[in-house]
Amino acid sequence: LKTRSGKRNTGAERLWRILTAESAYLIWKLRCERVIQNENTAFSEQEIEKRWAYMINERLQLDRRMTNWKYGKKGVKPKVVKATWKGLLQVEDLLPDDWVTNTGVLVGIES
Repeated sequence: LKTRSGKRNTGAERLWRILTAESAYLIWKLRCERVIQNENTAFSEQEIEKRWAYMINERLQLDRRMTNWKYGKKGVKPKVVKATWKGLLQVEDLLPDDWVTNTGVLVGIES
């Protein structure tokens, strides 16, 4: 994925990998629940959307937690997290500059 100037957009590339992996996992999980637990009863579109949004919000929170200094080189840099989720957060323009590392701030993905 490229920016308008033709450079690689590493934030968008990382987001694409996250969305692909998390969505595939949710599809597998829902299929297993439907077949094994729900006697093959399909989930409603609303239930699927709700669970997907919850899962992506949880992944955002994981990214934020992974910026903690205790993870050292295995952690994620705050600027990487900001670049990944840029343009997707509710009231993003009102968030403080340290929203990634400030665990007291609640953020979420818009529906």
